[in-house]
Amino acid sequence: MPSPTQLLEQAIAAFAADGDPSALTAGETQQAAHALASGPMTPQEAELVLVTFGLPLIQLSLNEASPGELDAIAAALPVFDQSQAHYLEPSDFDRILKRFDLAVRSFRNLLDYDESEPAVFKTSARWYGALAAAWPVGHPKAGYFLVCQSATLHTLFHITGDRAALDDAVEAGRRGLELMPRDNPNWASIASSYSDTLRILYEQTSDLAVLEQSVSLGRQALHEVPDADSDKPNLASALVGPLMRYYEATGDRAAGEEGVAVARLALQLSQPGDPAIPGRASNLAAAANTLARATGDLALAEEAVEAGQTAVAAREAPTPYRATALGNLCSALHVLAELGGGLDTRHRAVAVGREAVDLTPVTDPGKPDQADSLAQALFGLWEATGDRAALEEAITSWELALELAPEGFLARDRYEDRLATAKAARP
Repeated sequence: MPSPTQLLEQAIAAFAADGDPSALTAGETQQAAHALASGPMTPQEAELVLVTFGLPLIQLSLNEASPGELDAIAAALPVFDQSQAHYLEPSDFDRILKRFDLAVRSFRNLLDYDESEPAVFKTSARWYGALAAAWPVGHPKAGYFLVCQSATLHTLFHITGDRAALDDAVEAGRRGLELMPRDNPNWASIASSYSDTLRILYEQTSDLAVLEQSVSLGRQALHEVPDADSDKPNLASALVGPLMRYYEATGDRAAGEEGVAVARLALQLSQPGDPAIPGRASNLAAAANTLARATGDLALAEEAVEAGQTAVAAREAPTPYRATALGNLCSALHVLAELGGGLDTRHRAVAVGREAVDLTPVTDPGKPDQADSLAQALFGLWEATGDRAALEEAITSWELALELAPEGFLARDRYEDRLATAKAARP
């Protein structure tokens, strides 16, 4: 009985003779390739696996593959040695990598973000790591796939709150950006994405040096492209978060004003119908509200509420995206109420905040902030009306925020102080 290696060599010879990929896609051939890929491989065996699963992707112009096929390719890529190749020309290997990349993207997009299983992103991150390892150390294409891996891990952190995923995203992003030439047309978007990952790391660690790097990279990315560039609104919107965090951490008023300005710029440069407009409006709501809270600027508070309402109105589906918009609107309504918006504004803030908390999964790293925003709105309602139920719900919400916030989380101290104040206010 032929060994798996012999079966694959025979199938590849048949394919070479007539160009018919059915020899490679036959069940017996595929089983033999899976058998090789499931254990340690030599470079020659890795090449056989790549030919078996990779060439049909090229011949049939496929952008999709089964998870098992992608797993086998991913296992073979780091082992394959182009200098020892017998079947694969460099051009074929490059085309296999491109098809593999497309197949990974197709797999990752099978489910919407809010409905995806974490396993989808864990698996995709592993595959991108294999793609990066397929290139020589220091090769720019390795940098590209490391960036893809970083973005995938970033999303995994948002879904699960897994700190290890965030740390891995930061490391992959750092290595990827280092390998990406500054004149690469994608450099600005890659730097911006890494800036956002660093912002999230800062929120978990309170490390100001990390935040300063985030702001610096975000600014470089924004100034790298002209206003007419279609990516400029994305780059502007991504810089808002780092700037406002820096303002909150340092009190640097110029950074806060810059944050509001780039949030406005992101919306001004958006084309009508751009699906990213709701997210950019929500960013403006958060930035204007942060500055209004600190300065007492009523016009800014009203701008924050208007932008927040725009974002919520466009996010009708009950997803984490709507929850984020609701959370920003809740906070904006609370600040407007504090500046004289009236009792109706307070009740609206509470209603919006409750919906935001209800929609946000418990694993979402943003859930503590959602609970904090609701608690502030409830405490404000208690102060204005003496409603004891509102006070007790505020206490419960701050307890939830503390329960979900990991040690070292940026806002833990604020949650604790606010909870203590609320408990002390009990009659």
